[in-house]
Amino acid sequence: MSTKNSKPGLTYNTAKWAAGLEYEQLPEKVIEAAKYCFLDTIGVALGGLRTQPVLKVKKYVEDSSNRGNCSIWGTSIKTTAELAALSNGTACHALDFDETNYSSIGHQAAVIVPALLALSQEQQYHGRDLLTAFVAGYEVMGKLGLAVNPSAYLKGWWTTSLLGLTGAVVACSRLLRLDQEQMVMAIGLGASFSSGLRSNFGTMAKPFGVGKTAMDSVILSRLAKAGMTTAPDHLDDDSLFLSLTSDQVSANVFDNLGRPYELENPGVAFKRYPSCSATHAAVDAILSLVSEYNFVADDVESIRCEIPPLVDTCLIYTNPDNIEHARFSLEACVAMALCEGNLDNSVFTEQKIAAPGLRTVMKRVQRHVRDDFNSGQKIDSPQPKEAARLIVHLTDNRRLEKTVLFAKGNNENPLSGTELETKFKGLAHGYLSDDTSATFRQMVLDLESLKEVSILTDYL
Repeated sequence: MSTKNSKPGLTYNTAKWAAGLEYEQLPEKVIEAAKYCFLDTIGVALGGLRTQPVLKVKKYVEDSSNRGNCSIWGTSIKTTAELAALSNGTACHALDFDETNYSSIGHQAAVIVPALLALSQEQQYHGRDLLTAFVAGYEVMGKLGLAVNPSAYLKGWWTTSLLGLTGAVVACSRLLRLDQEQMVMAIGLGASFSSGLRSNFGTMAKPFGVGKTAMDSVILSRLAKAGMTTAPDHLDDDSLFLSLTSDQVSANVFDNLGRPYELENPGVAFKRYPSCSATHAAVDAILSLVSEYNFVADDVESIRCEIPPLVDTCLIYTNPDNIEHARFSLEACVAMALCEGNLDNSVFTEQKIAAPGLRTVMKRVQRHVRDDFNSGQKIDSPQPKEAARLIVHLTDNRRLEKTVLFAKGNNENPLSGTELETKFKGLAHGYLSDDTSATFRQMVLDLESLKEVSILTDYL
């Protein structure tokens, strides 16, 4: 391998770690989290199959002349691994219902899972291979997030695709058993051709960006295996990729791969609601207050939502005019939860977002940014990033208050395995019968024992 520097740097050491990772090294908690990532991601993909961005991408795939043996989930269509990853990856993020990692400030499983499952249909892999590859990619993407965030996110990069390409390339490369020299090139290719802008929030380009990242990771990992070369230092602390991405780079985090694993800390934030995770603490708060004090939307005079800067940055629509914008609106999600008594996928319809009653309630929701949510936390305690404090004034002069530092589903306030399995069952309804859904769920939860991973996609 030709290198710019005489001694291996962080990129080479990261590649060595990823290429050498074995299933036997993985803690039980990490394996369990990885399996639930697969289950949750596939579930939200099935739930999103009828959305417009997925239908448009699927039409593109159908119209292409590329044929293969990889499945477009929810259909009988077979295509190449690249195009399967594109279509299925778009579905994984179409509802914005997939998991969040707070190191990357992104949706790591949505880019990694469809890429790995597409590749697994072209060659037989054991479930342990799939889990190991997933953990490797998730870990590198998370540590990359720690290296460049929050600066990268606040500059306007959409870190799911910006960082996700490198993470997913590492995952695919580990599944393909690239050696460490090839893995260096795979990392370099991922860093070189990654991108993504937050200005696409609330548009079809956002879920498409996940699909394209998954597709590109399949392509680049294969090219690295075939001998494609690139600069070997893209994760080193003086690299252009890191310096152009962020104003505050901490590349030394790559010295701590697996110590702890990202799947342990900060862990996985699984979603209860099909909306941007930045809305969840506020939605939890309003639903909790309604349950405790038994009031309805007409009783509300005003709602003051105090939020940290990151939440304000993510939720870019204050007066959304369609359901995709509503998923990224604090005002809409709080008002919808109050009016409907929940925020499940049935709430996100064009008819409901246009209803005069909802628009009236939305005007009573006012956001206020504050940066002191961490002030009451001990230094060694988890620090909230997407918290909310609601102060509700009712027409009978009551003043109600609720603070949620960690929304339900966060690692600090997790959803149970039973709750995640129930979420999958609901999302898969219409594509999988109850019996098939139960069988599929058990196969994923026993993934380490599955001798042929491609069996999973036969169900999809």
